[in-house]
Amino acid sequence: MMKRLCLAVLLTFLAGFCIAQNAKSTITLISISSPEEQIFVNYRDEFNDKGRGSFRRDSITGKLQPVIISTEHPLLLKFNKNMMQYPVYALPGDTIYIKSYSAGPIYYTFHGKREHELNFFTYLEQNACGIGYPDVYGMGKKTAEFPAKVKRFLNLYNQRISLLERATDSLKFSPTFYAYANSAIKEQYLHALLGPYWDPNHIYNQFTPDYTTMVLHSGAKDYLKNDDLVSSSSLYRTVVISYIRFLSRHALDTPEELPVSYQNALNTFQGKTKDYALFYLLKTSVDEGLPEFKEYQEGFRKECSYLPYVQYIDSLAARFDNLSFSPSLLGTTLETITGENTSWQEILEKNKGKVIYVDLWASWCGPCLVEIPHSKKLQKLLPKNNISFINISIDLDRDKWKRSIEENGLGEEDSQNYLLESQSELANFLNAPPIPRYILINRQGRAVSLDAKRPSNPTLIWEINKLF
Repeated sequence: MMKRLCLAVLLTFLAGFCIAQNAKSTITLISISSPEEQIFVNYRDEFNDKGRGSFRRDSITGKLQPVIISTEHPLLLKFNKNMMQYPVYALPGDTIYIKSYSAGPIYYTFHGKREHELNFFTYLEQNACGIGYPDVYGMGKKTAEFPAKVKRFLNLYNQRISLLERATDSLKFSPTFYAYANSAIKEQYLHALLGPYWDPNHIYNQFTPDYTTMVLHSGAKDYLKNDDLVSSSSLYRTVVISYIRFLSRHALDTPEELPVSYQNALNTFQGKTKDYALFYLLKTSVDEGLPEFKEYQEGFRKECSYLPYVQYIDSLAARFDNLSFSPSLLGTTLETITGENTSWQEILEKNKGKVIYVDLWASWCGPCLVEIPHSKKLQKLLPKNNISFINISIDLDRDKWKRSIEENGLGEEDSQNYLLESQSELANFLNAPPIPRYILINRQGRAVSLDAKRPSNPTLIWEINKLF
């Protein structure tokens, strides 16, 4: 009897210990709003992947069910409504109660053990200096006048710091939160300074040398040594990459972008910050079909000390082999324009020895239809004996699919048109929808990009020619 009692006590203790441990690695969000109020939350994890919290309504009670986010690191959650974003600094173990309002002046309030800290970024918003969106938004950064607006960024920075100091004095913020908020405000400012280096039109080329000097003396390089922020601050990670783009500005959107950016990351950063910078560069390059990617991947395994980053890149790269070698994907059934069934494997075999450019589209997809004339123009510029253009639709209506083929001139004698079930394993693997999506496969039958450039992108032809 005593043994059974002791065993029961031990099991109860272990169960409680496990629950406590699990609670420390989760953030719980609970709605205290009307069930009719919609709540939208998103965040970026340590791999910079976007996460979304969905409050689902209980079919019996009608109440919104809690959202449980698994994480070992603090997260900056962003609650969205009416083009506004309300950031919340959340710690593993937090339980946060959210009150949503259908009308302003604010749309959310947050409640919990750290209530004043949870609402600090909302307080900034109320004072017209929130950090929900980058400061460069809506400030005309597509003009050469951008440098003159830097004073605005500095004024916002000083205003935010002043409000943080005032709130810390009166509300007694914890040292941890104060440090995080201070960093977030600094990062918002640096991101604004570096914002032009994300511009696709390269407006920074119009800036005077004074702007470059100002960025170099902004303290960004010294600030980007805070390895503790790599896992917890999406803003910090954004500034890291923005600074690399600044250093690599002369190579952006050229074949030298990855080599130059990678070397700048190696030369500029140390520790976890360097690991993340290299990780991001490979993560965003894995879909570009670069012949030298394998070489970079091998080097990354040696240069990165954070194993989860290495495992992530290895896993991502392995997806490319799955498209050509996974039995379940190869066996996926597609329908031809004549109503016959074929398989993904048969399509690959039919086009063996050629570069394959796959267009995932549908008759109802406006952007897809806009790209078709560009695709037809591209086909005329490339040798037919070296490349196959394959159109795969995820239309639900077979008649609309056939009619759209006719209306858009896709029914030529040598064209390849197939219909794919949108819920099939192949469609899910290719993340379609959303569409349009384009896949590039080399002459050896291996995918080199699962999210290739659109036909309207002038650099696509250069990437295809590299595969001949």
